[in-house]
Amino acid sequence: MSEKQVELVSVCMVTYKHEADIREAIEGVLSQKTDFKVSLLVGDDCSPDNTYKIVKDIIINHPNGHWITYIKREKNIGMMPNFIDLLKRCKGKYIALCDGDDFWTDPLKLHKQVNFLDKNKKNIFIGHSCHGLTKSNKIVPVRVFTTDHKITPYKVFLSNQVNTSTFLFRNHIVNYEELINFNSGDLPLLTMLAFKGDLYVFSDAMSIYRMNGKGADSSLRMDIKYSNYLKNRKLLLKHFQWSNISLLKVMCYSLLRATIYAYTIFNNNSPARTQLKLFIMILRHLFTHKRFSGE
Repeated sequence: MSEKQVELVSVCMVTYKHEADIREAIEGVLSQKTDFKVSLLVGDDCSPDNTYKIVKDIIINHPNGHWITYIKREKNIGMMPNFIDLLKRCKGKYIALCDGDDFWTDPLKLHKQVNFLDKNKKNIFIGHSCHGLTKSNKIVPVRVFTTDHKITPYKVFLSNQVNTSTFLFRNHIVNYEELINFNSGDLPLLTMLAFKGDLYVFSDAMSIYRMNGKGADSSLRMDIKYSNYLKNRKLLLKHFQWSNISLLKVMCYSLLRATIYAYTIFNNNSPARTQLKLFIMILRHLFTHKRFSGE
C-alpha cells in the first residue's frame, strides 16, 4: 500500500484516564488488515495519567504506529467538544469509532464494513454485534444481533442496541457541530444519520465493550442517566424542529414504554414525572400535527 494513497477510513478514538485500556484499544485498530489507507485520531482530553506515554510508545514502536495522529489537549475541554473536534479533523471517506476503553477483536472488521458500504450506496452506516467484558474479565453478549439486517429510526429510538465501537459511517453526511449540546454522541449521531440514509448491522461480533464503570455514563446514578436520556431526546426534537412526523411517532411510543419503566423504578420521583410530562407534550404535538392523519 502506497504512502501516497488517499485515506479511506478515519478512526476516531476519544480518551480520558484510560491508561489501563488504551494500548489494547489502539492495537485493535492498528491490527486491521486492509488494502486501503487508515488513520487513527486519538483525542486525549488532558488525561492526568500515563495515557500520553503509552500512546507515544505505540507510535514509536508499533509497525503501524504511523497511522496515529495524537491530539493531547492542554486542558480538559469535555467529552463532546473533544469528540466533535476529532470528527471535524477526519479526512476519510468513512469514519469509524472506538472509545479508548473499548477494543476491536476482528482484524477484518474494517475490510468487511467498507466493502459493504462500497457495494451498497444507499446505506450510510454499518454496525455489528458487540460483546461485553465484565469486571471479572468474562466475555458476555450485550448487544448481539442474530441476523444481518436493516435498522430503522424506530429501532434506534426504542432501544439503541448499536454500540459505539461498531460504528462505521460515511463522512460529511451530518453537521458534527450540531452534536455539541448532547450528553453523548452515539444516539444523536445515529439518529441524524437514520434520517439521511439506510442503516445496517452485521450479526458478527467484532468488538468488545468494557462493562467496568469507565464509560461516559456508566458510573452515573440511574436518575441522572434518565435526566440525560430526556435531555438528549428533547434536543433531537429541537434539531428536527418538531417537524418530522416519523420521529414524533417513534418518540411517542418509546417514551411511553420508558415512562412505565421509570415509574416502576422511581415510583413518583422526579425522573418519572419529568418523563411523563415529556411524553404528554410529544403526544399532544403529534395529534395536532397537520401530517399526522396522512402518514
